[in-house]
Amino acid sequence: MSESMDTMIRRSWTPAASIEETLALWAASLPEIKKWIRPLFTQERWRHLGWLLVTQPAQVL
Repeated sequence: MSESMDTMIRRSWTPAASIEETLALWAASLPEIKKWIRPLFTQERWRHLGWLLVTQPAQVL
């Protein structure tokens, strides 16, 4: 499978990021990711999960 000429030219203009740069970008994004994930683990969500576990019959395989 061959790449289009546009893709090949674009890739030649874009240098690969070093591991250090990649890790720095990843680390900088962690606080924002934590803001998105934190609401998934609130007490209210877990209470709902507990209710589901108690009210739903266990499935036997």
